[in-house]
Amino acid sequence: GGCGGTMAFPLTVFEQAGKGRGCASTRDLSAGEVVLRCAPIAVALDDKELSRRCSRCTGVLADPDEATICPSCKIARFCRRCAEEDGTAEDHEGECWALTVLRGGKGGKGQEFRDRLLAQTAGSTAAGQPESSTAMTRLAVRLLAVRTRHLRKLEPLPLVDPTADDPEAPPVAHDVWPDVEELDPQSSLNLDEVLARLPVDIAQDILGGSNMVALLAPTMSRCHRNEVLRLVLRIRLNSMALLPEERVREATGSAESFSWQDLGTGLYPSGAMFNHSCEPNCLWYMDRGVLVVETTAPVKEGAELSIAYLPVARSCDADARGRRERLLREFGFQCLCPRCERELPNQVAVSASVPVDASDAEVEVVEDGRPRRARPRPGYRGPGRPRKQLAP
Repeated sequence: GGCGGTMAFPLTVFEQAGKGRGCASTRDLSAGEVVLRCAPIAVALDDKELSRRCSRCTGVLADPDEATICPSCKIARFCRRCAEEDGTAEDHEGECWALTVLRGGKGGKGQEFRDRLLAQTAGSTAAGQPESSTAMTRLAVRLLAVRTRHLRKLEPLPLVDPTADDPEAPPVAHDVWPDVEELDPQSSLNLDEVLARLPVDIAQDILGGSNMVALLAPTMSRCHRNEVLRLVLRIRLNSMALLPEERVREATGSAESFSWQDLGTGLYPSGAMFNHSCEPNCLWYMDRGVLVVETTAPVKEGAELSIAYLPVARSCDADARGRRERLLREFGFQCLCPRCERELPNQVAVSASVPVDASDAEVEVVEDGRPRRARPRPGYRGPGRPRKQLAP
């Protein structure tokens, strides 16, 4: 599971005791070979990109003023191709309301809800700070809509794939909702234990985030009280920043510090199968919303294919202890890749935090629309950063 549609690519998913799932090559690979192209289950643009990119395919708009603007939220824009596609309007429906509330101007249909949301966050400006991104929250709302279609046994909406109509284009893997359910934390995992592996502030942020998402999509979050929380955790641990190819290639293997504005975030179940390494043999970037994973060195048949979840090549990343601390804080695991094992042999694994009670993650919404527990903290904008980001 979790790697739907990858048969056309030279990789296989394995499971190893104590390490979980990962990807391995099915043949000898040369440097520069593409090992995966994957369409996202859902994407959400960074707020700063909403005015210049298509909210569906994430492509740069040739003329933003001529793009089709959503008549409801008046924020999202769509290129001509996506505007004419069946399913685009329905795909945008959940995010449309989230944008109206989180990014809408004064007045309008989102004002009353926005005022209520602000009141529940101790009077903060959580729904009105333009410098903060709402992408992670909007991604969660979009994924809840995908989940709802699946539960209602409706045909999945077409995924973002700009090459879908080109028979000569390279293959693109198309995941489905059951692949999302295979991501960690899986249904069999106790959420208390998952949260306990994260620092307390991040865990509390995630708990608050699940309630914000439930408030923004109440008709889609009528499920078990932990299901929205599990989805937010899956996003936090598995989503990927939308990275520009040119900057990724410049930064790969360079000791210099590179910075850029991530274009947004998306969930790619097949891409989430790649494990982290501090000396990865693959890089990854986005091509009009499609995830592309490519080898950076020759890889033998059967060898694991790995990527870097965080920057590892800069001169400031030379300290293995610092890298391990960053990974432990962000993802709740101690890196045991060959590079870390060489540089810090025989180090005992440590815990990232004290336990957090997931019973506080109640996401049921009572009659007045207020969450029962775990209100978002003041200034809260979303359920955490993307799993893999690379940017310093």
